[in-house]
Amino acid sequence: SDWSSDVCSSDLDHIGRLWVRTTSDVACFDGSRFFYLRNYGFPDTEARSIAEDDDGAIWIGSSLGLHRFWKGKLVRIQEGVVPSVVRGAPGIILAAIGPPGKGLPGAADLYRIHREGSVWRSEKLPDLQVVGTLSIGHDQSITFAGQHSWFETSAEATTNWKAGTRLQTTDRTLPGMNVEQVFRDQ
Repeated sequence: SDWSSDVCSSDLDHIGRLWVRTTSDVACFDGSRFFYLRNYGFPDTEARSIAEDDDGAIWIGSSLGLHRFWKGKLVRIQEGVVPSVVRGAPGIILAAIGPPGKGLPGAADLYRIHREGSVWRSEKLPDLQVVGTLSIGHDQSITFAGQHSWFETSAEATTNWKAGTRLQTTDRTLPGMNVEQVFRDQ
């Protein structure tokens, strides 16, 4: 079937598989065929963001939560509206997450998802809201827009963050400007 008009974006994983976000599913081309995450339990919703972790698992942010696909199994890790997800550091995922059932948030809370043994735990980072998309720089810095500013942090800071403290960031204010996305070039 022709679903090319439903494609939102595509990404390659570390072994060269093509992951395609669509308005109602996630498709993967493994070099010879497509397979669809709907067949593994992905809900009928738009995938908003895709990231790969160090295990090679694919993380999908959607309007119905944050999901992790690994070794043929799809698991919902966190509920809510997830417009953006990135690998923060080894064993750490960062996601912008808004409340469930409220539509795409203008500003979403920043969450740190980390592995404790075989379980993934979500922790809300206090005092940080994401407007738009989380981005990874060539130096592995993590940038994101806030209200009239943008923030930058490092993989080391996300690894060393402790609950109840503010994530170490560099804050850049842009008076009178609405920032939606930040990319760092080389």
